[in-house]
Amino acid sequence: MRKRYENARLESLIRRARVRFMERLRAAYFHGRTERFLVRYRLAEAGGAAEGLLPLAKAAADLVELRLRQAWRGGYLSSCLADLDLADLLARTDTQKKRPSLHLVQRENQAAAAGRQPSASASLHLVK
Repeated sequence: MRKRYENARLESLIRRARVRFMERLRAAYFHGRTERFLVRYRLAEAGGAAEGLLPLAKAAADLVELRLRQAWRGGYLSSCLADLDLADLLARTDTQKKRPSLHLVQRENQAAAAGRQPSASASLHLVK
């Protein structure tokens, strides 16, 4: 059974990296550039034993996951992602950012705690 890691953001990042890397490998496979693709990302050992696309993609994705976990433990995850052309995965998505509507609710709560009525113009002001 696979060991569960505590860092949910790391798990999400690894899952997205695996999917994107498998998509790129599939495109390279169908264009006949599999060997060049694996050599470029220093994953040629994944292509040696695998025959066919699915075992090859799984072996390469496993190596990418292993490399990312080692990079995370070593503290050079962003550099490793840049080497794999996956640096954009580190950027937080819109769902991870604070929503502007949260500021409206916080402002109303603060006004209620202070015992005053929030004005209409103050509640429509959005802070980004």
